[in-house]
Amino acid sequence: MRELETLDEHVRVLEDYDIDLNDIVNPQLCAFNPGEFICEDGEEMQDLFFLLDGSVKTLIPAKEKSGLALGRYVGKGVFDDTLLMRDDNMAHVRAVCETDVKAIALPLLQNKEVLLKQPAFILHLAKGYASFIDQSMNSFFFKKYPMEVMLCSYIAAKRTDLEWVPDWDRCAKDLSTTPRILKRCMVMLLNKGILKKGEQGYMIADPILFEEYNRGIFATHRRRKHHDE
Repeated sequence: MRELETLDEHVRVLEDYDIDLNDIVNPQLCAFNPGEFICEDGEEMQDLFFLLDGSVKTLIPAKEKSGLALGRYVGKGVFDDTLLMRDDNMAHVRAVCETDVKAIALPLLQNKEVLLKQPAFILHLAKGYASFIDQSMNSFFFKKYPMEVMLCSYIAAKRTDLEWVPDWDRCAKDLSTTPRILKRCMVMLLNKGILKKGEQGYMIADPILFEEYNRGIFATHRRRKHHDE
């Protein structure tokens, strides 16, 4: 980590995190190199880091492995925000820089109590936790069911009339995967004769086979999320 000169224009970015700057103590502008850790699981933390620029991946460490990916933050993120809710001052996640990164470091000792008394900031964190829980549920379904099952369930829930016109980026986000993997999965479903190409998107070619893959997983999950919101 490299400490840089603290600039007011950078510190004011903390307002994007719904932080009132009036009582914030000694913020520092820091830079990290690609591959450098912002925090390491089990490490005693002196600062809370707020991402200003760059890309950071968070992981649950695994023995002799890089770890299980939890999420990716581009341009904004807090590491490790659970520090504010715990008393051990230890990080419980591994955050590694994928690019050059700039971040604001707030000393925990001086700022923890101040941050916990800012309702707008706490609400901001709560929304982030809710999003994380939803991503975790999507990941659970992804690990339990093959992607072709997830995609067929998604199509069953999303198609209008007889045809599904894909928005690959949205579909990838909903299913916690990438457009590339989804397109590869689509080719497999076409080759098996489960789906066929339509005028603008895709149609069911074999209803019996399609229903074997469609288990209503996505529809059930999205209804649960909508109800919670």
